[in-house]
Amino acid sequence: MDLFSGFNQIGLTDEAKQKCAFSTARGYYHFNRMPFGLCNAPATFQRVMNEIFYDLIGKTMYVYIDDVTIYTRTFDEYLRVLEEVLN
Repeated sequence: MDLFSGFNQIGLTDEAKQKCAFSTARGYYHFNRMPFGLCNAPATFQRVMNEIFYDLIGKTMYVYIDDVTIYTRTFDEYLRVLEEVLN
């Protein structure tokens, strides 16, 4: 599975919003969610994924940044793990 827009699901603190703000001719703007281009965004997202899937990583799945790999011995077990991951 590919968590294509996963970075955009992580909210920023008020302090972080100020650090990634930008100005245009139409005014001052800031991100409310973590944009992909921030230098620590991949590491932050990886940490969040590791915390969410702590019990499953190394047993039935691996997560590398926004890619999730699920592995099982049987199809029924795969469906069970997939449901757990999606929940």
